[in-house]
Order: sequence, then structure tokens, then C-alpha cells
Amino acid sequence: MQIPLQWSIAILSSRETPNVLAAAIRAAAQAALDSVSLIDVIVNGNEDLASQTSDWLKNGHRTAWPHMRVWHVIAGDKANAWNQYVHTLWPGSTVAFFVDGYAGVKLDAFRLLSDGLGRDPHALAAAAVPTEGRSASRLRTTMLREGGIHGNLYAVRGMTLALLRERGFRLPLGIYRTDPTLGAAIAFGLDPTTHEWDLRRILVHPDASWTILTGGPKRLPSAQSMWTRTMRQAQGVLENAAVRDHFAIRKCRPESLPGTSYDLVQSWMTANPDDSSKLFRRNWLTYFAWRKLRRPRDWSQAEDTPRLFASVGERNAIG
Repeated sequence: MQIPLQWSIAILSSRETPNVLAAAIRAAAQAALDSVSLIDVIVNGNEDLASQTSDWLKNGHRTAWPHMRVWHVIAGDKANAWNQYVHTLWPGSTVAFFVDGYAGVKLDAFRLLSDGLGRDPHALAAAAVPTEGRSASRLRTTMLREGGIHGNLYAVRGMTLALLRERGFRLPLGIYRTDPTLGAAIAFGLDPTTHEWDLRRILVHPDASWTILTGGPKRLPSAQSMWTRTMRQAQGVLENAAVRDHFAIRKCRPESLPGTSYDLVQSWMTANPDDSSKLFRRNWLTYFAWRKLRRPRDWSQAEDTPRLFASVGERNAIG
């Protein structure tokens, strides 16, 4: 007899080492032991990591762990991996959790987020808070005061995710600000034409958290990697302006977001030439980020179906 799926857990990975990803899977499995769950590991753009993770699971999977699947998504893009999970892989569940591949979910985190949603019918999603790192205290305080989603660990009510899937909502490919974009859609109740901004729709749980997993040789960041990160952050400034324009100013529904980050920012710039010029003058790094964003990118592989590398454990739930 199949039992309805209580929790679905998506671990999104790309550049982690096999040991770090294995530790993230182990932590998620242990945190989900007291539920009917399915854990999907979605590796984007890194076939070797998908293969090594599959071998590790097949050779050392514990029977007490939930059913687990490992998928490879060809296009190396987190937004595309999220889209593929929601529209192709998500089996349906009461609560869907999203975890980064280097986050070690604390033992009680899933339960705290799930119970929090159960007690708050107004909330469509729930976010955990950081407790490690130099900026963790400041970010935690900001989240508890202002709301929002932190991408390392958050939960979406199954009914919310089902509605997003039904409407055809997809994150723009190549977008850096994946979490604020999803958070904005949820804060507007999935429809800015009828709902006002309300961050109470995202429950921020003060006790649900994770650890940052580390492993492998430590290397000082190179000048090139630091510049790449700086450009991504500058791209995020452009995306934030464009997302705000889409939802808050023009009151467009989430499913009408442009298909790529370039199209999203281009749409905003075309409609708001004075605002974009002011932003470029105020933050000159955004101009270089825009030049980089304009470079053509082939997104044809984003349409490819995820490849299943492994399926281990008891399949005792729907999906």
C-alpha cells in the first residue's frame, strides 16, 4: 500500500566535492527519518559529481534512510535545475524542502519548518535562518525582522508549489537572485494583480537552521573568482530592480516573468531607461555586469529531460 508523501526534499548541487555533497545527503536523510519522504539530489552541469554520488549511495545506502534519487541536469544553471525539479521531478507532497548541496540540515530543521507551516495557514512558505559565518547574526536578525527566503534551506507548502507548477511559473534561466525572485512571487500571494505585498506569507523560523559543510583542499580565492563573484552580485542588483518592476510596479503575475535573466533585465531597461541610467551611474559595476549578461548563451540544453543516475531505498510513497 502506498502512503501519501509527507515531505519531498530537493538537494540542488553543482560544484560541491563528492564528500561535501555526501555529507549534505546524510544530514538531510537523518533529518527526515521520522517522515514519509523522498529525497531528490539534482546535480546541474557536473556529470562526474552525479556519477560519484550515485556510486556512493548504491554502495553505502542505509535501509533506514528515505527513498533517494540522483539526477543529472545537463545545463549548468541553478534556476534551470529548480525549474526541472518543480515541473518534471517533484512527486507532489505536503511540504517541499529545498536545500543547497553544501548545507548540512540540522536534525530538527525539517520538522520545525513543517510544523511552523502547519500552525500558520497564512504562510505559503517557510525559511530557515543562518547561524554560522561572519554575517550570520546580521542576516538572521534582518530575516526575522523583514522576512524573506534564504536559499540554503527553505520550505514551500505543497499546495503553493502545485499552483506554481499549474500556472507554468519558472525562474528566468541564468538568474542570480533565485531566492528573492521566488520570495517576491510568494510575498505577493502568487498574484500581484489581486494581492498586496505581505512577507507574513513567508514564515521565518528562528530555530530552524543548517551548517555550512566544508571539505577538500582549501584554496585562497583567485582574483578571477573574486571578480566573477563581484559581477554576479552586480547582476543581482539589476535583477532586483527588474523583479521589483515586474511585480510591484507593473503588477505582473509570476508566470509572465521573461525566460532568461537577460530578457528580464532588458525588459526593465527598455521600460525604464532613466532609472537604468541612474543605476549605472550610481553603481558602475552594474554596467559591466550588463555587458556580460548581454553575451549570447545557448539555452537549448535547458529543455533536456533530467537523467536518472540512481534510485535507492524503499519506495513506500506516491511518486
